[in-house]
Amino acid sequence: LGNCYQNGIGTERNPELTFQACKKATELDEKCVRAWVSLGSCYQIGIGTERNPELAFQAYKKTIELDEKCVRAWVSLG
Repeated sequence: LGNCYQNGIGTERNPELTFQACKKATELDEKCVRAWVSLGSCYQIGIGTERNPELAFQAYKKTIELDEKCVRAWVSLG
């Protein structure tokens, strides 16, 4: 759902709903790697929320704890 709001797939682009969907996904499934890396991007870039490097770092770190082979998270931390 977050991807749809972010890219305007079937709906208007809506950064706030993108952020809300990504955050909700991490709450519903704490082991969902894609949700954590997407939430990290929201915090890093400021999609639907204020930029927050500390929360972005925490989300990317959680991603790597769940899947150490997640290249996107390693690159984002770098």
